Amino acid sequence: MTDQEVRHAHFLSYILDPNRPHGFEDAYLRAFLNVAAEKGLGQNSYLRPIDVHLLDLSEVQIVREKERVDLRIELPASRTTSNNPVVLIFELKINASESKNQLERYVENMRAEYLKSEVMFFYLTKNGDDPSEDNKESWIALSLRDIVSRFENVNAQKIGREDARETVRAYLSMMRRNHVSDQDDKLDNLARDLWSKHKEALEFLVRAQPDDVSDILADLFAKQDDFCAGINKATEMSFKPEQQSNPRTIILFPDEFDHINKEDDGRRLFVLVIDRNYGDREKIRLRWLIRPGNIEKRRSIYEAIEGKKRAFSNDWTQIAVQRQKIDPTTVVEDIQKAVVKFVNDQKWKIAKLHASK
Repeated sequence: MTDQEVRHAHFLSYILDPNRPHGFEDAYLRAFLNVAAEKGLGQNSYLRPIDVHLLDLSEVQIVREKERVDLRIELPASRTTSNNPVVLIFELKINASESKNQLERYVENMRAEYLKSEVMFFYLTKNGDDPSEDNKESWIALSLRDIVSRFENVNAQKIGREDARETVRAYLSMMRRNHVSDQDDKLDNLARDLWSKHKEALEFLVRAQPDDVSDILADLFAKQDDFCAGINKATEMSFKPEQQSNPRTIILFPDEFDHINKEDDGRRLFVLVIDRNYGDREKIRLRWLIRPGNIEKRRSIYEAIEGKKRAFSNDWTQIAVQRQKIDPTTVVEDIQKAVVKFVNDQKWKIAKLHASK
């Protein structure tokens, strides 16, 4: 039962249903709803912790694997603070991730089925992971770790039949052993304590942490002139490195567009930037950017390249981006090849700057 969402959901539906012959009555259901209500606060929730405390759960319906939904809990209107029935939809992921458009389909189908009900959607994972960006507004992240902790408290009260209690105890032990261990909780608490006491030092260590990306960028920084020469030969353009002191960011500029690109202080506005892809420590970014500076020059560059107008602030403006995976075998020549391909792929756009002469 360690990995299959279907079996986990079957077991949950059994112990949550107050009408099943386990003797738990609504103890596990109320604990489960309390976690859901707490996590739902502030997200257009139709169920508050105080509601769970006061609810008569004798008429609740627990529905399993209907319309491919893992678990749903139907609360009658008379049992909630809403004027309508409240339906809680749960999608359970143990060692899997959401399929393409899966959560969107569930929202559409459930809202169509429960037209006269208030529907809440919960994304239940081991650690309370968020769903994909497009689904964060509709789905509330819920943690199995929190559920297991609440269930352990109920199990300790020795409610229900002895054989049913032993089955739940075995299930919770399996969950701790395979998915939400006590050791994880202890490590989480230790990490929080360390961050609260040594935040500045730890942030510095994170920034300075050596890795493959840092190593390749430092190597590239030290070889900028040769790096540019190779790119120029392969692209038939004229790149030069910008002199700056950050070894984790390489800034190149095509000096053939200085008539439109060069500021009075010598900086170029339209530049090719190579740096770390923040959020993924195994990748670097290649980006064509228009940096902050003279607003009219920036607008002219953008309109020449993109062929359209836009409102301009004085922020960095991205024209194109590509991400490149880095591993211990990566060398500067590999990055050079990636940059050459990136430049050549965008060359038809960049060439439009010649027409602005």
